[in-house]
Amino acid sequence: MDEREELESDGAALRSHLRARIDLIEVGDLVTYLARPRRPRRLFRVARFSFAVAGTALLLIAALIVGTQFRLSRVPPASSPVATAPPIGLSAKYGVIALTRDGFVVRSEADPNPIRRIEPTSHRYPETVAVSRSGRLVAYWRPPTGGELGDVLMVYDAATNADPHPLVEVPNEFGASLVWADDESGIAFATQLLRGPLPGPPMSIRIVEIANGVAKGPATLLPYHRESAGIGVLQQTVVRPVAWIRETRTVSAIEGTIEGVARNYVTMSEDGPVKRFAVSSGEQVVRLDDVIADPQTRTLAYLVTFRCQDGTPGCTLVRLWTLEDPQQAFGWQNDPGTTFTQLVWRPFTRDLLVVARSDRDRSLTLQVWSSPHFGSSRSIALSQSDASLLLARPDGRAISVAASDGRADLVTLDGTAPSLAADLTPTGGGTPALSVTLDSNEAGRIAGLAPAAPLLSESEIVAQVRKSVGFPDHVDQISASLDRGTFPVAGRAATWTVQATGEFTRNVRGGPGGTPSPAHCAIWTFNARTGVLRGIQMTDATANCS
Repeated sequence: MDEREELESDGAALRSHLRARIDLIEVGDLVTYLARPRRPRRLFRVARFSFAVAGTALLLIAALIVGTQFRLSRVPPASSPVATAPPIGLSAKYGVIALTRDGFVVRSEADPNPIRRIEPTSHRYPETVAVSRSGRLVAYWRPPTGGELGDVLMVYDAATNADPHPLVEVPNEFGASLVWADDESGIAFATQLLRGPLPGPPMSIRIVEIANGVAKGPATLLPYHRESAGIGVLQQTVVRPVAWIRETRTVSAIEGTIEGVARNYVTMSEDGPVKRFAVSSGEQVVRLDDVIADPQTRTLAYLVTFRCQDGTPGCTLVRLWTLEDPQQAFGWQNDPGTTFTQLVWRPFTRDLLVVARSDRDRSLTLQVWSSPHFGSSRSIALSQSDASLLLARPDGRAISVAASDGRADLVTLDGTAPSLAADLTPTGGGTPALSVTLDSNEAGRIAGLAPAAPLLSESEIVAQVRKSVGFPDHVDQISASLDRGTFPVAGRAATWTVQATGEFTRNVRGGPGGTPSPAHCAIWTFNARTGVLRGIQMTDATANCS
């Protein structure tokens, strides 16, 4: 029998054993046995620690998000990716409007088959079909049908090839020349009464604003009235709008005779007076078709034909005006042995494209003119001998120089590819007249291009000064400052002042001492709209021209 069994059977032995065990227990001070705070269980401690870490993490994440949003709010948003321009060449993204006897057809550059045939149209006057800046929208006149009382202004989206839709009707009037606003937000157009007194029914000019391809309201009549042709002279007056600048709220037009001779440049406010300036007089002849306006640089260009110094007819020059003030003007005359024949503005640049014909062999060249270069910056030989049609692509990277039979040179204007021979005649016939954009993405790319600025930039004016300083003169330092004047309203012209230090030959005769010493400072003053030099001053200052 073991010890446990003995204790269970003998009560006295069990009591003695327990007493001995109790005596072995150590008894401490009372404070040792007072109540103490209970320690949390380990699981609770772990949970509380986890919640603390998670809360801190959430606070850090929230702070990061708030800080990022605050930082982004102070940074301008990144611009949208710019679509890549298509390669130069005959492209399905571009098309041609070809005039027919009854209207016009639209075809792709790459395919002669018509995409859309729009007939009949009302085209009693030239320039009754106009393409918007992006090349997407085509405006034209449709003759009245059904219960309509006059011509109807229509719009066709060449990029989607959707059915054309009407904008406004002109009751009891014919539709005449029209032009898109510089920002595609409306159309300025001329109309003529169906009947009227001698010397013929008068013409009017109206504007209509457009949003999402729909007229925002009825057309607004501008305060234009034809000018009397003179006492005892009965002559029909034709007016053709050439530009509508929304910023200045002005419409520019050219006024002439029914025979096509231009007489006056007309500028009018949307709600103000009409001003006229003569464009031809005496033996200087200007044709209505030879007057073109660039709404981006806000410049008018026209071709003048006159008698040469030896008395023979046929000499030509190009004259340019600012739209808001024709007194800011300059001109270029053709070189001996050549004659200017055609003009067109190159979109999104400051370039004027001029076709020149050699008097010796009748060959043609395309000259690229630019205000900062004061004349032709380069010439491109053309294979055509009768290039009477100029179709500039809407993005300005190429131009088709075509004959009336549709044979054309597709000329690359940025020099990245050689010229290509093309035939722009549509199947079934038609005369190429205008370039359009047939692709929505390409039209969006063009719409996003920055237009050429009306004022010359600092880099352009500085480059012009550097070009004018020839050997042995030299420029050490150069700076330019702009006085905007009252631009864009006519008045005090905007002016660039350029200061340069270096060595510059004085344009004066030497005295008894011989040739004068070179100047160390030169100050040029330019018209900031035309680039015309207004004056130059030289001093002996060696630092900052002071």
